[in-house]
Amino acid sequence: MSTNKDKHSELSELLDPSLLGEENEALYVAFRARVKQIVDPKNFFDEMRVQEITDKFWEEQRYKRFETKLIEVSCLNALAHLLAPAYDRDHVRSLEAACDFYSHNPKLRKPVEDVMSQFGMTPDMVYAKALAMNAGCIEQLDRMIVSRATSRNNLIKDHERRQKKAAKKQRRRSANDNVSRPDDSKKAVTI
Repeated sequence: MSTNKDKHSELSELLDPSLLGEENEALYVAFRARVKQIVDPKNFFDEMRVQEITDKFWEEQRYKRFETKLIEVSCLNALAHLLAPAYDRDHVRSLEAACDFYSHNPKLRKPVEDVMSQFGMTPDMVYAKALAMNAGCIEQLDRMIVSRATSRNNLIKDHERRQKKAAKKQRRRSANDNVSRPDDSKKAVTI
């Protein structure tokens, strides 16, 4: 026969984090503990609220990282595209030059830096081109970020409303308990 504690522990597995590859589980757990401390869950639904707030924030940060990484990984192709005119539209050569630029070999990198300087290309231009090449994906990530932030903010507002309602209820109870009752010592004594 399973107890309520057993059922709660079974359900708590539903609240495990959904982390990707190299995401820091210790950081996630610490953040969730902080949210839990603030929310102060009283039941399983409150625990779900803690999980939702934690996950929405975590996912929002994840998508922001993805935007940056998407631009970074696109820099090679962006630079190759920008270098094409410098190499007479020889796309193979411009791609090789971009690979040389992003290599860790200063001897390979230097000639490409010289070409970039000659054509007035800056690292910001490469990032801008990489951004433009991924504008659709980044726009979609932005929508996902806004969605997570909105959802998280709504959960927080709901939590704050519940706290205010509980505090108001507690004040009413306290006020009712403090209402003066007839004092038995002032009753008339009959003989």
